[in-house]
Amino acid sequence: MRGLFSGLVFGLVVTVGLNNMALAQDGSPSRDTPSIIVDGSASAEVTPDLAFVTLGVSTARPLAGDAASDNNAAAAAMLDQVRSEGIAAADIQTSQTSLTPVFDQRDGAKIKGFTASNRIILRLRDLPKVGGIIGRLVGKGANNLEGVEFVVEHPEAMLDKLRADATRDAFSKARVYTGAAGVKLGRILQIMPESASPAPVFRAMKSTAAASDAASVPLSPGTQTLEARVRISWEITP
Repeated sequence: MRGLFSGLVFGLVVTVGLNNMALAQDGSPSRDTPSIIVDGSASAEVTPDLAFVTLGVSTARPLAGDAASDNNAAAAAMLDQVRSEGIAAADIQTSQTSLTPVFDQRDGAKIKGFTASNRIILRLRDLPKVGGIIGRLVGKGANNLEGVEFVVEHPEAMLDKLRADATRDAFSKARVYTGAAGVKLGRILQIMPESASPAPVFRAMKSTAAASDAASVPLSPGTQTLEARVRISWEITP
């Protein structure tokens, strides 16, 4: 975070440009405008309240029809388990269905079988139950765990508060700088919200699940950082 004085010449600030406070075409202070630009920021640690779980089932067979039918049966069993967990239909999305040939490693032109895959994405709000749900789905045939993401479902209320805090932070810094320089803040010339860095998202390691691993899938949502930043420029007065 930094304060930048632009166009400020001590001893001359009272007379230079005070009668011609024009803005540049892009809205920024012109070179003839004694001004100060300050960045403000605010952040908060928040606990995720939503998890996205991506997992699926894959089946390899010598014949394409067998791979497809067997995998469809396994996917149906997995979806039956999903519904038995009380997950709403709106929170279940089929994200991929595929059937691909498997080529012989020695003879790249020879097809030795086929792999059928089905993948779903679940949106889960009861976070303490996420690990158990994954474990039971593995027990029902899911053998690909693509990942788990923990996020904040509705961050806007907190972000609005942080935007206000970031603005107050910029004002506070500007008053310190101008007070030390012996000048005063004038009218605001420009307010420029800045894109904050994305909040970190926890992602579980991608893995191939085995039925013996179904009993326990330990997960922890941790915390995430929400941040707001703003850059404000003011006219400087004597």
